[in-house]
Amino acid sequence: MLADSISVKIMRSFDYCHFEVALSACSDGHGNPITVSSEIADDLRKQAARLVDKAVAQYKVAKANAAKVETREYERASDERRAKSIEAMAETDRSPEQQAELKKFKDTAWAQSREYDYQDDWDDNDY
Repeated sequence: MLADSISVKIMRSFDYCHFEVALSACSDGHGNPITVSSEIADDLRKQAARLVDKAVAQYKVAKANAAKVETREYERASDERRAKSIEAMAETDRSPEQQAELKKFKDTAWAQSREYDYQDDWDDNDY
């Protein structure tokens, strides 16, 4: 099979969500036209399939993190009330344990706000 251009579309359904990647090629990286062989088309298909697999893996991580956030909301509300009562005290009146508890609360809140990213530094073997 020889052609001047190729387009590949991979669709995958997971957990009632649909993931799609479409790739095409009609020139090399320098703008020169290429003749597309079945090997090039197959490599493009594999690359698209890997990207869809990565999207599904990232979706799984994001969904698991969202579930963790929901289960922690109740605990966080209690911790937040405690932190507010500590913050209401003058800093000089706080015990070292209260200072540590307040710092832990603030650090945890910051870490949870940064819990999920798209992990662009994943290796291809991590999903």
